[in-house]
Amino acid sequence: MKLSKRLQTIADFVKSGSIVADIGTDHAHIPIYLIKNEIIKKAYACDINRGPLEKARENIEFFSVEDSIILRLSNGLEKLGNDEADTIIIAGMGGVLISEILKKNYNLKFKGA
Repeated sequence: MKLSKRLQTIADFVKSGSIVADIGTDHAHIPIYLIKNEIIKKAYACDINRGPLEKARENIEFFSVEDSIILRLSNGLEKLGNDEADTIIIAGMGGVLISEILKKNYNLKFKGA
C-alpha cells in the first residue's frame, strides 16, 4: 500500500513495535501500511461511523491483515480500553475536535505510559 504524503508523514512518526490506535481511521490505510511493512504487530482501527469501518474491513481483508487489526465502532477513544495501545493517531479532523477527544479521555492509560 502506498500512502499519501500526509499519511506517510504521520506513519513515519510511529515507533517500531508500537501498538497503535488509529482514531477516525476511515479506510484503515495507516494501520494496514504499518502492519504490512512490519513496523507494528497490532492496531485498533476506530471510527464513529459504520460506513468507514466497513470500508476499513474490506481493505483489511484485501491486504490479509485481519489477524493484526481490530475494528472498533467508537466515538473517539471511548471504546479503547486502558493499556490496549501505546500510540494513538488522531488525524484528519480539526484541532477543536481532537482536543475534545483528548479532554474527554484524559484518564485513559496507555501501555508503557
